[in-house]
Amino acid sequence: KIVCNMENVEYDYVNGYFADSRGLLRNLYVKWEKKCVKRDEKMALKYCDAINFLSIRDQKRTHNLYKVNNKREMILPICLEKSKQLYLQSDIRNVVFIGSLNYKSNIEAITRFIENVWMKYFNSNNNLNLIIAGSNPGKELEQKIRNINNCILYKNFKKIEDIVPKKSLMIAPIQNGAGMKVKVAETLSMGLPIVASDEALVGYDLALEKCNKYSIIRANIDMDYVNAIKIFLNLSDEELSNIEQKNKDLYKNYYNYNVSRTKISEMCRSIINV
Repeated sequence: KIVCNMENVEYDYVNGYFADSRGLLRNLYVKWEKKCVKRDEKMALKYCDAINFLSIRDQKRTHNLYKVNNKREMILPICLEKSKQLYLQSDIRNVVFIGSLNYKSNIEAITRFIENVWMKYFNSNNNLNLIIAGSNPGKELEQKIRNINNCILYKNFKKIEDIVPKKSLMIAPIQNGAGMKVKVAETLSMGLPIVASDEALVGYDLALEKCNKYSIIRANIDMDYVNAIKIFLNLSDEELSNIEQKNKDLYKNYYNYNVSRTKISEMCRSIINV
């Protein structure tokens, strides 16, 4: 039996492979790569017995792009083997961004956040820190971050637990990218509230249905983030503790390995017994 694991619809991300190329040669690369990717995905779907999708979005896009008939289909979001247990304490509130700092989408996201949200509304707030953490930031981005008074940069850190205090607010202002974003599941496992774009929240439908009012906040424009941070600053420690417990429960119920093992086991039984 063959299970096709559609973690992304790769056809839709071919343009991104050649983002640094220019001119006629780029167009030829993109055209040829799309042809090859579409062929491969079509064949994988044709000959598989079952399909596993990361998200409803991927499932719908696959059906729109390819002919899919009589397959056993399952939605299985990102699941983590272990939760992250925070231990650091802080006397002030912290807003946290974590991501590879040499990845174009992350660079664009945090640059826009710094310029349009943080510098305009929170740069002079001594009771609030912005923590930015990730690998290999470019010199320009690093200098921009270090020029901010209430901002801390952690380059190439080893463990999230070593840099993120309890009762922090995670942000995920990503506007484009592939698949589900692991940082959302990690945030839930840590019990932190998160403010995130539609793109960052793709695949987290169950968490959005079951979350508390301020445990997951959807934000797609600059003022959404401004308002969410103001809400965060006004939350009591008790309210943050309630959010912590709720988000940890969401992780446990929907995004850990016990969930994925059960679903994969059910799929295996169903295709073996056909």
